[in-house]
Amino acid sequence: AKSQLAHILEVTHGWREIMGRVPSMPWVPGEPIPEGLHYPRKYTSDDIQLVVEECARDRREGFEVLVEEWGTSGRKRPTLQDLVNLLERAKLYRAVDYLTVKVLNGEPQSRDQSEEELFDKLERAIQNDQRVH
Repeated sequence: AKSQLAHILEVTHGWREIMGRVPSMPWVPGEPIPEGLHYPRKYTSDDIQLVVEECARDRREGFEVLVEEWGTSGRKRPTLQDLVNLLERAKLYRAVDYLTVKVLNGEPQSRDQSEEELFDKLERAIQNDQRVH
């Protein structure tokens, strides 16, 4: 499941968006993700660039590195629901649906029509194995 999700987030560079949105203290995993754009972030753009370089060097996907780092930091570990919340905030709906439907056996999340159209376009690009910029 992790490798499929990593692939979904690699195609769109979504893992970078998620890494850039991970809150830092005083947020604790399990609490709601802070609202708005201005809250303390755990990772900086320099941290993200280091992961990009590591991935290029070691032929790994960024999401895998992010999960290893974020999943082992702090006393209270982040949950799948924390990840789903960040994915929703970033509007990475293919990844949200993959986690909620395939992994957690839940229902797909509802979204408005314009977002649904973007999701469909992204899914077609992924099926055609194209990079979306």
